[in-house]
Amino acid sequence: MAYHHTMLCVLSLIVLANAMMADLSVHVDDPCENYTVLDEPWRATNYNDPLNKCDRDVPWSGWYRLMYNGQNIRMPEYCVPVRTCGTVAPLWMDGAHPGLQDGIVTRDICRSNYLGCCSERQTPIQVKACPGNFYVYQLVPPKGCNYAYCADVNTISMDVGAIAPTAPVFDPCTKYSVLDEPWRATNNTDSLNKFDGHVMWYGWYRMMFYGKNIRMPESCVWRGCGAALPLWINETHPGPQDGIVTRYICEDCGSDGCSGRQPPIQVKACPGNFYVYRFVPPKFGSSAYCADVKTISTATDTIPPNTIVPDFDPCFDYTVLDEPWRATNYTANLNHCDRDVPWRGWYRLMYNGQNIRMPDSCVPWGRCGTAGTLWMAGTHPGLQDGIVTRDICKSEGPLCCSEKLPPIQVKACPGNFYVYQLVRPKGCNHAYCADVKTISMDISPTAPVVDPCNKYRILDEPWRATNNSKPLNKCDKDDIFYGWYRMMYNGQNIRIPESCVTWGCGVALELWINGTHPRLQDGIVTRNICEDCGPKGCKKEQDPIQVKACPGNFYVYQLVPPVSCSGGYCIDVNTISMATDTIPPKLPTVPVFDPCLDYSVLDEPWRATNYTENVKHCDKYVRWRGWYRFLYNGQNIRIPEYCVPGGCGTTVPLWLNGAHPRLEEGIVKRDICSARSVDNCCPGSRTIQVKACPGNFYVYELASVWNCDYAYCIDVNTISIVASTTPAAVPTSTDVSTISVAEPTLTASVDPCHNLHCTEDEVCGEVRGIYGCLCKDNHHRSNPESFGLVATCHNSSGWISLSRCLLFEAGFSAQVLHLNNPDCKGTVQDGRVEFHFNNDDQKCGTQLKANKTHFIYENSIQGKADSADGHIISRERLLNLQFVCEYPLKKSGSMDMAVHALTSITHLKLPSGKGTYQIRMIPYEDADFTQLFSGAVAETSDEKIYISVDVDGVDSRQFSSVLDLCWATPTNNSASSITWSLITKQCANPEDGTVEVLRNGVSTSSRFSFRMFTFDGHSPQLYLHCSLHLCLLEGSSCAPNCNSGYQQRARRSADMDKITVSFGPLSSPSKEMDVVDVLAAQAKRYRPKV
Repeated sequence: MAYHHTMLCVLSLIVLANAMMADLSVHVDDPCENYTVLDEPWRATNYNDPLNKCDRDVPWSGWYRLMYNGQNIRMPEYCVPVRTCGTVAPLWMDGAHPGLQDGIVTRDICRSNYLGCCSERQTPIQVKACPGNFYVYQLVPPKGCNYAYCADVNTISMDVGAIAPTAPVFDPCTKYSVLDEPWRATNNTDSLNKFDGHVMWYGWYRMMFYGKNIRMPESCVWRGCGAALPLWINETHPGPQDGIVTRYICEDCGSDGCSGRQPPIQVKACPGNFYVYRFVPPKFGSSAYCADVKTISTATDTIPPNTIVPDFDPCFDYTVLDEPWRATNYTANLNHCDRDVPWRGWYRLMYNGQNIRMPDSCVPWGRCGTAGTLWMAGTHPGLQDGIVTRDICKSEGPLCCSEKLPPIQVKACPGNFYVYQLVRPKGCNHAYCADVKTISMDISPTAPVVDPCNKYRILDEPWRATNNSKPLNKCDKDDIFYGWYRMMYNGQNIRIPESCVTWGCGVALELWINGTHPRLQDGIVTRNICEDCGPKGCKKEQDPIQVKACPGNFYVYQLVPPVSCSGGYCIDVNTISMATDTIPPKLPTVPVFDPCLDYSVLDEPWRATNYTENVKHCDKYVRWRGWYRFLYNGQNIRIPEYCVPGGCGTTVPLWLNGAHPRLEEGIVKRDICSARSVDNCCPGSRTIQVKACPGNFYVYELASVWNCDYAYCIDVNTISIVASTTPAAVPTSTDVSTISVAEPTLTASVDPCHNLHCTEDEVCGEVRGIYGCLCKDNHHRSNPESFGLVATCHNSSGWISLSRCLLFEAGFSAQVLHLNNPDCKGTVQDGRVEFHFNNDDQKCGTQLKANKTHFIYENSIQGKADSADGHIISRERLLNLQFVCEYPLKKSGSMDMAVHALTSITHLKLPSGKGTYQIRMIPYEDADFTQLFSGAVAETSDEKIYISVDVDGVDSRQFSSVLDLCWATPTNNSASSITWSLITKQCANPEDGTVEVLRNGVSTSSRFSFRMFTFDGHSPQLYLHCSLHLCLLEGSSCAPNCNSGYQQRARRSADMDKITVSFGPLSSPSKEMDVVDVLAAQAKRYRPKV
């Protein structure tokens, strides 16, 4: 009762307050002339990094005008996806903006989260339209943190002052993307593996079918559209006079037409008999928007003369993507991933300041800085073609197009370059390629010049300072995206440190530049990044970055995400200076890249043609980046131009099959041959680039080698004195001014431990003639019988690591170990050999199996022991550590999974790793599954409850969940003698006509509904219980057929144990529910004791 009294008091106060406001409104200033500007770009609907903003703690007072970098912008009037607008739960306005004649109006505010578009309504706000095409809002604090008001980037417009009639009007009928994908047709039932859940939807879309207009269907689609869950509009399309409207989206078919509701979209009818749609990501990955083949019509596109067409041309509105690792000849670091890049708008590909295109032919996998290379399946358009759509293919293994990804749009631009509207790929280890065969200079005098000194993000985060020794657990891996950044410290200029940082920067692994900063005249340079401190300064190298000195005494950095999450870029407090930013009137032109001024020095005497002492060197695992200059003890030297059958510290020396170029020839291509013997000098070759430089030396853009025991050679007959001044970009400590010419005959000695990089717990040593890292006496030897194995399993993925020194002591080096797929080799990180597999793009020979109790992922670590004994007999030692990730199905809502050995040639038993997946039962009050059940059903309600049973942590592409039985009990005991069945044999109980099975066996989320009831003579509470199993899809449907008279048969591809999950209590105050019918049925089945 007290609760109702409180509500009445609050309502009375609100009414009184409104009356007072109405009475005083004539005395209040016009909010169109008395407001605070809110220009915070992170509120934009396309902003998703970072997501830590919170409007609850803002001292809101008065009226606010939203702006975006000085331009007008509005709050969105539609559902905004979660994790946008700089926050986890974005806030949007549920209602249209008012007109000038409407004055001040009140609008509801909705919060988007994972439960729905308007899972919680916030305190309403007031809004007013103002002359000059802008709006003001009387904002109030939201109910929770991680909530923030959004600003819709599609409504950006210039401030036109008081001239409201001429203000530009945004019309999506003239600015949209074409979605011409025939697989979306309602009559396509051949392949149902498409999904829109991972598409980065951005802006408005026009649906077409082979160049003809087509609409979304307005009625139930049972099977088709290339997806397991087809999406359709649950209302009619608008007319031209209706403008932009909101329409709800339905998935699949249910008893009342709509099986489940998805987030709503916006729709508009356009002149020319077509429609545009503002799509949003669906809730489930197996869903896709449909196109109704019954609505196909010819595109006429007759636009009325008074329609305002925006002057948008992607050739003049794009972002430059100059990342050399995307090149088709780059194979050094294959860990790049485009799935996590926040793709927005159009991009122009460049390579060190020069034009480059996407490849339009097959690119072998393992190029372009990634494992799964992405290339364009179609030719580039001509200038006359305008914007076209092209498919994207992924190369994997021997298959050139193992999978087609979401298409992109492309346009040819004046100046011999192209722009691409890139979208997010489906999986990680996928990246867009740039074809090095298409590099060309920009010949357009009108093309926009992008200078990173004028286009960057400011990174003003004092916790990065070198004197901050307080650990903050910061992580740049998730917060830093590719792009240019200017470092600042409380508004002052600051640089990244150029020397080792031992303790500071608020992170566990400090990142610093291993080289000096460039000068203004140096342009853009590449610098290596070091992680933490080691005995020789740099403990471990990260991916390199680009740096440029800018007028105004500051620097910009093209940062890349670090490899490990505990790494963070530092700022050196010793370099703080005032920001002056005196930029010359004439901007600098685009720097011309010259590899003679930007290279790395390779001074390794063991590469000499007369060096034969240790032939175990291998260039296969070198992470080649950019250009290299060869030196021999500080003197110039070249790659040999003749067959070298022995020497060079390796078994198979590599030599240049052709003459070195002259200065006037510039950059040329040359083949590299592998010399196996005198009679077999060139069984295989690869292409590299070479350039002659002033100062009598050469630089080489080296490519990765295709086998171990291969290494690049240097010809001792070509040694010459260094006559050039080494540029600042070259990381070398040799004093070239004191070098004298040496005799060609060499007595070179090499340190076999130099390149091993043993950790503090290891020591370099020799075992059976091979050098490697041995364990120190004080080394912690956990699980020595299994080489210190550490294993983790989660969601169809596995991470396995072994101790490098324990392996080496047993005769196994890291280079010889691999998973079932020999290409999936381990990587050495901090003294451990790490392996990883997943069920997406890095299967590595993993096999999925099932038995009566588990579904299992199997793989193994394999390899041969090293031997350099030279005996005439061989006792080859093999390693085969077999392990599994198994998911046992137990009778609980949370189940364990374990990793253990099955068999092993070395008879080793691997320790277990732990992981979990969950089963959740969630009650809802509405058929859209957006309003969580409050705990009780009111007497005046519909008395209907909706239940969702979700399985989290398994691969939804391989499994679906099937409800076998669901029942209710009056107590929290699933084995109670008093029960009522809701679902039997995977279908609704025929004795209870109120039960509807809405979804079962089509995804990892099952749904059903029923009318509430009570058990006579018991507490007015219900406890729900469901028994379910996971169904292994294998290309067939797991959904039961509940048609009357149909004999249900088992559809499980794996006969697994069933899981029981329970929930309760559900309270019902009503005493006049379906008690009699329930008890009548119960009496026939149960005889409870009195």
